[in-house]
Amino acid sequence: MNEKLYSTALSNYKKWADSNKTEVELDFNDRHAMCKDMQSYTKERLQNLSKEDFFNLIAPLWAMRMWGNKKYYLDNVIESNGMVLIREQLVNLFYGKASSGLCHSSRLGRDNEHEDTLAYRR
Repeated sequence: MNEKLYSTALSNYKKWADSNKTEVELDFNDRHAMCKDMQSYTKERLQNLSKEDFFNLIAPLWAMRMWGNKKYYLDNVIESNGMVLIREQLVNLFYGKASSGLCHSSRLGRDNEHEDTLAYRR
């Protein structure tokens, strides 16, 4: 990693953030709301995911920002894979035993007794 480049970029961002506090706060609030929404996808909710729910889950993600017509792209994903497979794979991604980035915990304010809730492993 180029530490000088990283340090310069971080310094520039801090200067920008200090002079754009409202925009930073709005961005933070948007990200917080998206995280909260993502955490609302329980195992049962994913198992019953509709096409519209799939769109609402995937469309806001950063990687989807480059697609102008997200619905067209996601409709093709659904047509190629089917909702049954998509549901199964999302449940496996979020709740499968091999999930390395997600875990069942109360780290983000969830109740430990509910193993079907998600938190991001830091």
